[in-house]
Amino acid sequence: RDKRTPDEVGRVLDYIFDEGFWIPLVRSPAALRKRFDQIAAQAARKPAQRGRKIEHAEERMPDKDEQAVILAAYEARAAVKKTADSGNSNPDREYP
Repeated sequence: RDKRTPDEVGRVLDYIFDEGFWIPLVRSPAALRKRFDQIAAQAARKPAQRGRKIEHAEERMPDKDEQAVILAAYEARAAVKKTADSGNSNPDREYP
């Protein structure tokens, strides 16, 4: 009916799910037919992003040990800044 091969449809569907943007816009076969050429063209232009998985927030959160390291680094920078600010004539100066 659509004269598209199963491989073409599969590649476009993979791109839709990998990219994430198109998921809410393609909720039916009719919507896929309507946007197929546009999505296929976009997939061809952005091959580097294909295969990227959508992460959940929990997967990106550092574990407790990493959190401790991040907090210690932050506190060390804050202490250095506070020490530098106490003898600084320019309180607006930023420190790394």
